[in-house]
Amino acid sequence: MNKSETSARRETGGLHFAVLMVLASAIGYGGYQFYSTQKQVIESGLHRQLVEIAAAKVSQVSVWRQERMGDAALAAVEARLMPDVQQVLHSRGTPEARRRTLEWMEALRSNYRYANIVLLNSDGKSLLTTGERLGTEDLYAEMVRESARAPNGWVFREYHSDPRVVRPHFVLGVRLRTDTGETSGVMLMGIDPQVTVYPSIMKWPTDSRTGEVFLVRRDGDRVLILSDLRRGPEAAMQLEGLGTKTLSPAVRAVVSQGIARGVDKSGVEVIATALRVPGDGKDWFVVSQIHAEEAYQPVRDLRMMVLLVSVLLFLACAAGVGLIWRHQVSMSYQQRYESEQERRALLGHYDYLSREINWLSAARLFLFAARDVWFVVGLPVFLSQLGWSSYAVGAFLALWVIGYGFIQATVPEILRLAGGRNGIDGTAARHWASVLVLVPLGLIGALWFGADRATALMIGLAIFAVVFAINSAVHSYLVLMYTDADSVAVNVGFYYRANAGGRLLGTLLSGMIFQLAGFGGCLWGSVTLVAAAALLSFKLPRGHAISIGALPAGSGGE
Repeated sequence: MNKSETSARRETGGLHFAVLMVLASAIGYGGYQFYSTQKQVIESGLHRQLVEIAAAKVSQVSVWRQERMGDAALAAVEARLMPDVQQVLHSRGTPEARRRTLEWMEALRSNYRYANIVLLNSDGKSLLTTGERLGTEDLYAEMVRESARAPNGWVFREYHSDPRVVRPHFVLGVRLRTDTGETSGVMLMGIDPQVTVYPSIMKWPTDSRTGEVFLVRRDGDRVLILSDLRRGPEAAMQLEGLGTKTLSPAVRAVVSQGIARGVDKSGVEVIATALRVPGDGKDWFVVSQIHAEEAYQPVRDLRMMVLLVSVLLFLACAAGVGLIWRHQVSMSYQQRYESEQERRALLGHYDYLSREINWLSAARLFLFAARDVWFVVGLPVFLSQLGWSSYAVGAFLALWVIGYGFIQATVPEILRLAGGRNGIDGTAARHWASVLVLVPLGLIGALWFGADRATALMIGLAIFAVVFAINSAVHSYLVLMYTDADSVAVNVGFYYRANAGGRLLGTLLSGMIFQLAGFGGCLWGSVTLVAAAALLSFKLPRGHAISIGALPAGSGGE
């Protein structure tokens, strides 16, 4: 190649490389814009879902509280209309009156699912109790005083880490009156939220591993967690001060009544929102919260999809630009190629050429069988056993095929750099087939000595693609060298029939060997078939070389 041809080729290659870089920039920019837009859509949908769940739970809690207020009103009316209750409250009740009053209290407790009901007189003395006793006399006396002062006749309290209670619970205190309107006593109705509230109301409405809904109450500069969290039931009825340096996202959502993101007390990053429960000034809030890892899984999936599509588009553009470059370069070699064909036609001996075509076709058959014996069945199934999804396996194999085609575009340059400037003959076929034997052997050794299987496969497949493409190209060069103008259709047709037969043989062996010996057996099968191709290559003559530059750039084989 003279200097003018070298300069023209470099200018053409530089132009095509610049076009490829422009296409890559466009793909990268478009992928980034698409990812940013879709990420905003996903985040908006997540925030909307959190608010909608919190709003639905606020409505449920409001209804539940209104039902409890209805229970209080009903209990007050029934107690005023029952003479037995009034007699017990004024310490005049007979044993029969106490029995009927206790039965009424038990019916009220069981029908409305209260943990206990305690009847006290106006002095705070406990008269009758049904259900589990959850508080001390001091606690009940305090509730009597508060209920007696309540303007609406009832009071609702949450008791958490108080030494006077058996366990955290709610208490509904109902003031009882006589027919004249005087306070005759108080009925305390204990509520176990673990039984009546949290299992049904404070439950995430959709399928989620980390989503949770819980109830809190703001009390001045403190926030009381009323319900359980996923990190453990011990979180219920715990206080968190607003003056601390590190507030949990749930507390910050209560303060701002908006979306908050951060690390909670268990050290996990979460996203939370809070809405106030309308009522009598208790400052109850419903918090909907989900782990950021789960919430942003769609964003991570989107990022991987955009990255994969961008890589595929880039490889497709690279392959297209490479093919165009190969076509243009091949045109510059057309005249020299035709001259070489004329010279070889004068030297042709049909019997000799046909005999070498037979050996080359046999080597070709075993070469392609060596590839497909582990690539067609063994490799996809093995990747699936490593935990890859079907989409990941399909995408990877597509990338390998595209990369293989791109490598074929550069095979002429690789052969020149590897010492093929003086041409290619049977020696090159033997040498490259021997090199190819080492690739599956190296992969077998890496897997045997405990290397990371996924990493070893990636490296092994990349090396195999390069060396296999060179072997295929060497065969394609040799088939042209062993064919004259009169027998080109017969010889090349037989050569490519051997190519197809090798693929069929490799596919059949791949399934059979994988069933019998697994993926390792497929690799050993590849070693055996490549070795057979190398041995057959010894039948190819030396010294009958064809110049790489005399061949069209598209003659690299499959």
